[in-house]
Amino acid sequence: MVQVLLIATGHQNSVPTEQFGLRTFTALKRFQNENNLRPDGAANRMTTDRLYEAGRANLDSWSFKLTSHPWRGRPIWMPQGMGLRSVTNKNGLSYHDPNGRLRVAYNHFQGVGAEVAYSDLLEKMRRDRFVVHYSVIKDGWFVISATTPSGEDEYVRYHQDGDGILGFTLFWNNERGNVSGERVAILMSASLGSVMNGRPMIEPPGPPQANAQVATVPLQVPVPVQPAARETPPVTAPLPPPAAVSPPAPVPPVTPKAEEKGISTGTGFFVDAKGNLITNAHVVKDCKVVVVKLTDGKPVHKARVVATDTSNDLALLAVEDAVGTKFASLRMGTRLGEGVAVFGYPHADILASSGNFTLGNVTALSGLGDDSRYYQISAPVQQGNSGGPLLDNYGNAVGVVAAKLNVLKMAMASGDFAQNINFAIKTTMLATFLEANQVTMQPGVTTGAKLDPADLADAAKSMSGFVACQ
Repeated sequence: MVQVLLIATGHQNSVPTEQFGLRTFTALKRFQNENNLRPDGAANRMTTDRLYEAGRANLDSWSFKLTSHPWRGRPIWMPQGMGLRSVTNKNGLSYHDPNGRLRVAYNHFQGVGAEVAYSDLLEKMRRDRFVVHYSVIKDGWFVISATTPSGEDEYVRYHQDGDGILGFTLFWNNERGNVSGERVAILMSASLGSVMNGRPMIEPPGPPQANAQVATVPLQVPVPVQPAARETPPVTAPLPPPAAVSPPAPVPPVTPKAEEKGISTGTGFFVDAKGNLITNAHVVKDCKVVVVKLTDGKPVHKARVVATDTSNDLALLAVEDAVGTKFASLRMGTRLGEGVAVFGYPHADILASSGNFTLGNVTALSGLGDDSRYYQISAPVQQGNSGGPLLDNYGNAVGVVAAKLNVLKMAMASGDFAQNINFAIKTTMLATFLEANQVTMQPGVTTGAKLDPADLADAAKSMSGFVACQ
């Protein structure tokens, strides 16, 4: 979020990542210096408030919206607040600003390889006397930044997508009105890289809609889980295929610190000793292969999706070779202010592979708009916590972690950065889902001594699993 704001203000010119690196640190110091703030490079409240004020005008004018390719899907950020007019073409979509300031094409070219396209495009640009400012190709994708002989700026990013390439070309002309096209290009590039490589990316910020609710977003990488660029064909489902289909490819070992291209991740927890595991429906959406890593020392356990309830964001998985695993007892209802704990595997590529345990409280007995299916909680959660257990102090599951508030959208709507506003699906909804799928749950108890946080963390870890989906 901070990096997106730094890009909007022109202080960071590299794509945002989930890591706070040297570039962001330097950019923050420069912003602080220019705004009479202590130049310590820290994203403190005073700095982020000032950053939000400085970046809001551009973000409002761009008004990015997630826009999918007509037949390849892959939603990317599109600056539709600039009055862009769209036209469908044989390769995808084209947008243009009626004032001639900016135009963009979001295309898929069938039967074209990334390396060939990169070489041909660079050669054409040099032949036509473009000034090439930057070019790079790696891991099946490429970027070229250039200026045409007429002075129009161009930014190109394409990824290998099946037997073709998918990406966008952005043109902007500062002589017809400065729209900070290079900043638009960086944010669009980041969104395409996110959707194609499975990297984290926030929801696009934009001006609030009149009388609109500020929506929650899933705690998963907010992009389709299908990988866009593979070196090998897609892995087929691990369930018995039809006779005409070749056997499924072996599932590679997955560890929380080694997330592979095209793999989305989340958390789940067992609800009985038969290997039935609960997670969020959005964690396993459109998956062909699902595996679960437990604490038993095995690389992974194959799993299959038994049932999903997309309206309540629940999914039931059957995990192979997990009979006898410790599981959660379910408690119906909790009290406002009651202490709760969350366990999960957030940001699996950079944080601890052993899982994360956080404490908080039930801060409301309903979700956004008084949605009675949810609890609002203050226990910190991140991308990757989706589907993990929400536990009371006795070790009972009282909810399923599901969503967090979109902080930047909330800031755009209210002018304030909300903190620790997260949501969990109530076990009353989970119990109905389990009953419909003939899974017997064990009722929770609230007698005896409450668990020490360390003991509660051990209990949470023993019943949970790291879910990877391809």
